[in-house]
Amino acid sequence: MATLAGISIDYYVRLERGKETRPSPSVVDALARALQRDDAEHQHLQHQHLRELAVRAARIALIRQRTPP
Repeated sequence: MATLAGISIDYYVRLERGKETRPSPSVVDALARALQRDDAEHQHLQHQHLRELAVRAARIALIRQRTPP
């Protein structure tokens, strides 16, 4: 799968194991193509990725608000 997506095997293994949790949009696209997802499934993966990034950003902002300078 890593080879088909054009990413390193090490990076792919880290993604699978949850040790790497912030793949770039291009990696998400490459994995969707390697998995031969149709347009709707590909868009769903992109949407899920963007939603996860937004949730992370909101959590970081909340932590920063609660942490005194």
